[in-house]
Amino acid sequence: MSSNLDFKIIAETAFSHEGDYNYLLSQIDAAVTGNADYVKFQVLLDPAGYFSSKIAINDSKKHLFSEEEWQKVFDYSKDKGLGIIALPLENRSANFCAQNSELIDKYEIHSVCFFDYEIAEILKITDNDILLGVGGRHPKEISDVAHQFAGNRIILMTGFQAFPTELEYAELGKIKQYKDLFRYEVGYADHSTFEDDSYLQLNEAALFCGATFFEKHIVVEKGRKRIDYESAVSVKEFIKMRERLEVAEKVMGKGNVFNLNSKEQKYREREKAVVYKSNFKCGHILTKTDICLRVATEKSDFSQCDYRKLIGEEIRSDVEFGEPVKFKHIGGL
Repeated sequence: MSSNLDFKIIAETAFSHEGDYNYLLSQIDAAVTGNADYVKFQVLLDPAGYFSSKIAINDSKKHLFSEEEWQKVFDYSKDKGLGIIALPLENRSANFCAQNSELIDKYEIHSVCFFDYEIAEILKITDNDILLGVGGRHPKEISDVAHQFAGNRIILMTGFQAFPTELEYAELGKIKQYKDLFRYEVGYADHSTFEDDSYLQLNEAALFCGATFFEKHIVVEKGRKRIDYESAVSVKEFIKMRERLEVAEKVMGKGNVFNLNSKEQKYREREKAVVYKSNFKCGHILTKTDICLRVATEKSDFSQCDYRKLIGEEIRSDVEFGEPVKFKHIGGL
């Protein structure tokens, strides 16, 4: 489902599946229908390697899948044409994902695992792309962790992690600051409410700030209470998100001020031409009162900025009033 454009859309499943294997498959189907490029999974195989509380360990078990189920989930996603982003939350999950790196396109280091060096050691040898969740992290922390993945392509994922995120906390201006400071690609993970379409404007603004990856939680039915449902949307919204980003990217263009597009070049050709203010004979030496800028039906070979360079040049053929100045008329230029 990959796009020919530069941006990529990530459908985040997180734990909204609540341990329902068939529901997770339906989320994958929704990601396909919604034209996402990647589906993202948070993989937790060993709760004791993630939680310290016995209560949390026991509560989490009903939301987990086995290695065999995850293997089937990965295979199902690839068969559907989706890229896979895996976010392992502890060592056993990291090792399992690393063993399946041929199916996984990118790994993510969650902000809560940011300095888990054991996970980093496992993932960095895979050579896969690494997304770093940089919400709530200082530049020095980002630099230190990124250094561990010097051999991997790194994408910094911004986005405040509150569910849902209030708009004043989005701080999209950080995207350009991250790009300027670290020279990595930057993505935006949106956690704004499902109750309005503010995520569309936030994504567009993030794209204008330089983001190239856009992540949103996906559910089968928007608004139904599940884990992390507050910022999750469904297929309809994912389709709209791509449509709006495609328009925004076209509007923004490629950003190279040194290359004029065809429309700009045509518009430029409407500028006033350099023309003669009178009839002149061959051998006449041009003065500043002999030429001027006028709208003409024919272009001059000299641009407006060449105007002063023509002063003092000799005309090598007879010319007429209003005639655009041509190379064939002038020697020495």
